[in-house]
Amino acid sequence: MIRVFMCALATLLLVTAQQVDGHAADRLTVTMKVTAQGLTVSGIPMKDRRMTIPRGTPVRLVFEYADVNRNAHKFTLTAGSTEITAPVIDGETRKTATIDFTAGDRGQGFYRLSCELPCVAMDQLIDYLIMVGPPRTAA
Repeated sequence: MIRVFMCALATLLLVTAQQVDGHAADRLTVTMKVTAQGLTVSGIPMKDRRMTIPRGTPVRLVFEYADVNRNAHKFTLTAGSTEITAPVIDGETRKTATIDFTAGDRGQGFYRLSCELPCVAMDQLIDYLIMVGPPRTAA
Protein backbone atom coordinates (compact mmCIF):
# COMPACT_ATOMS: atom_id res chain seq x y z
CA MET A 1 0.00 0.00 0.00
CA ILE A 2 2.79 2.43 0.88
CA ARG A 3 4.65 1.49 -2.30
CA VAL A 4 1.56 2.29 -4.43
CA PHE A 5 1.12 5.62 -2.63
CA MET A 6 4.79 6.55 -3.18
CA CYS A 7 4.58 5.66 -6.89
CA ALA A 8 1.41 7.75 -7.27
CA LEU A 9 3.01 10.69 -5.44
CA ALA A 10 6.18 10.51 -7.57
CA THR A 11 4.09 10.43 -10.77
CA LEU A 12 2.05 13.44 -9.64
CA LEU A 13 5.19 15.44 -8.83
CA LEU A 14 6.75 14.57 -12.19
CA VAL A 15 3.63 15.61 -14.15
CA THR A 16 3.35 18.87 -12.17
CA ALA A 17 7.03 19.70 -12.77
CA GLN A 18 6.63 19.14 -16.51
CA GLN A 19 3.58 21.43 -16.62
CA VAL A 20 5.43 24.22 -14.79
CA ASP A 21 8.42 23.88 -17.16
CA GLY A 22 6.07 24.07 -20.15
CA HIS A 23 4.46 27.29 -18.90
CA ALA A 24 7.85 28.90 -18.21
CA ALA A 25 9.01 28.03 -21.73
CA ASP A 26 5.92 29.78 -23.20
CA ARG A 27 6.66 33.02 -21.35
CA LEU A 28 7.86 35.94 -23.45
CA THR A 29 10.72 37.84 -21.82
CA VAL A 30 11.15 41.41 -23.05
CA THR A 31 14.33 43.15 -21.88
CA MET A 32 14.19 46.94 -21.72
CA LYS A 33 17.37 48.94 -21.19
CA VAL A 34 16.42 52.20 -19.50
CA THR A 35 18.52 54.98 -21.03
CA ALA A 36 18.35 58.78 -21.20
CA GLN A 37 17.15 58.35 -24.81
CA GLY A 38 14.29 56.02 -23.88
CA LEU A 39 13.80 52.27 -23.74
CA THR A 40 15.93 49.99 -25.89
CA VAL A 41 13.91 46.79 -26.29
CA SER A 42 15.06 43.27 -27.11
CA GLY A 43 12.99 40.11 -27.32
CA ILE A 44 10.22 41.69 -29.42
CA PRO A 45 10.01 44.17 -32.31
CA MET A 46 9.10 47.74 -31.36
CA LYS A 47 8.25 50.67 -33.64
CA ASP A 48 7.24 54.16 -32.53
CA ARG A 49 7.03 53.01 -28.88
CA ARG A 50 4.55 50.25 -29.86
CA MET A 51 4.86 46.50 -29.62
CA THR A 52 2.28 43.73 -30.08
CA ILE A 53 1.96 40.61 -27.93
CA PRO A 54 -0.49 37.77 -28.65
CA ARG A 55 -3.48 37.51 -26.29
CA GLY A 56 -2.92 34.94 -23.54
CA THR A 57 0.90 35.16 -23.63
CA PRO A 58 2.59 35.23 -20.21
CA VAL A 59 5.04 38.17 -20.31
CA ARG A 60 7.96 39.27 -18.17
CA LEU A 61 9.21 42.81 -18.72
CA VAL A 62 12.79 43.16 -17.44
CA PHE A 63 14.01 46.71 -16.86
CA GLU A 64 17.81 47.09 -16.87
CA TYR A 65 19.30 50.36 -15.62
CA ALA A 66 21.56 52.07 -18.19
CA ASP A 67 20.88 55.78 -17.56
CA VAL A 68 24.08 57.85 -17.78
CA ASN A 69 22.24 60.74 -16.09
CA ARG A 70 21.94 58.60 -12.91
CA ASN A 71 18.19 59.26 -12.48
CA ALA A 72 15.95 56.82 -10.62
CA HIS A 73 13.09 55.21 -12.58
CA LYS A 74 9.86 53.43 -11.63
CA PHE A 75 7.71 51.92 -14.38
CA THR A 76 3.97 51.30 -14.22
CA LEU A 77 1.95 49.16 -16.63
CA THR A 78 -1.72 50.22 -16.82
CA ALA A 79 -4.80 49.04 -18.70
CA GLY A 80 -8.35 49.58 -17.46
CA SER A 81 -8.45 48.27 -13.90
CA THR A 82 -4.97 46.72 -14.21
CA GLU A 83 -2.03 48.59 -12.68
CA ILE A 84 1.32 46.91 -12.01
CA THR A 85 4.29 48.92 -10.75
CA ALA A 86 7.89 47.73 -10.77
CA PRO A 87 10.27 48.61 -7.93
CA VAL A 88 12.44 51.70 -8.36
CA ILE A 89 15.73 51.15 -10.20
CA ASP A 90 18.53 53.61 -9.56
CA GLY A 91 21.73 51.91 -10.70
CA GLU A 92 23.06 51.58 -7.15
CA THR A 93 20.67 49.82 -4.77
CA ARG A 94 18.72 48.13 -7.60
CA LYS A 95 19.80 47.73 -11.22
CA THR A 96 16.95 45.58 -12.52
CA ALA A 97 13.22 45.20 -11.91
CA THR A 98 10.48 43.11 -13.49
CA ILE A 99 6.77 43.21 -14.24
CA ASP A 100 4.92 39.96 -14.94
CA PHE A 101 1.50 39.79 -16.61
CA THR A 102 -0.53 37.81 -19.12
CA ALA A 103 -1.46 39.78 -22.24
CA GLY A 104 -5.19 40.49 -22.39
CA ASP A 105 -6.14 38.13 -19.55
CA ARG A 106 -8.82 40.56 -18.32
CA GLY A 107 -10.03 41.66 -21.72
CA GLN A 108 -7.46 44.45 -22.16
CA GLY A 109 -6.83 45.57 -25.74
CA PHE A 110 -3.63 47.44 -24.90
CA TYR A 111 -1.38 48.49 -22.01
CA ARG A 112 0.39 51.79 -21.38
CA LEU A 113 3.91 51.62 -19.94
CA SER A 114 5.50 54.76 -18.47
CA CYS A 115 8.12 55.86 -15.98
CA GLU A 116 6.38 57.57 -13.06
CA LEU A 117 9.34 59.48 -11.59
CA PRO A 118 10.19 62.94 -12.95
CA CYS A 119 13.64 63.08 -14.52
CA VAL A 120 15.66 64.66 -17.33
CA ALA A 121 14.62 61.91 -19.78
CA MET A 122 10.94 61.88 -18.77
CA ASP A 123 9.64 62.66 -22.29
CA GLN A 124 11.52 59.63 -23.63
CA LEU A 125 10.24 57.19 -20.98
CA ILE A 126 6.46 57.62 -21.15
CA ASP A 127 3.60 56.37 -23.31
CA TYR A 128 4.94 53.09 -24.60
CA LEU A 129 2.07 50.93 -25.85
CA ILE A 130 1.83 47.17 -25.67
CA MET A 131 -0.95 46.13 -28.03
CA VAL A 132 -2.75 42.83 -27.44
CA GLY A 133 -2.86 40.90 -30.70
CA PRO A 134 -4.75 37.76 -31.71
CA PRO A 135 -3.89 34.62 -29.72
CA ARG A 136 -1.03 32.43 -30.91
CA THR A 137 -2.04 29.50 -33.04
CA ALA A 138 -0.91 26.04 -31.97
CA ALA A 139 1.98 24.74 -34.06
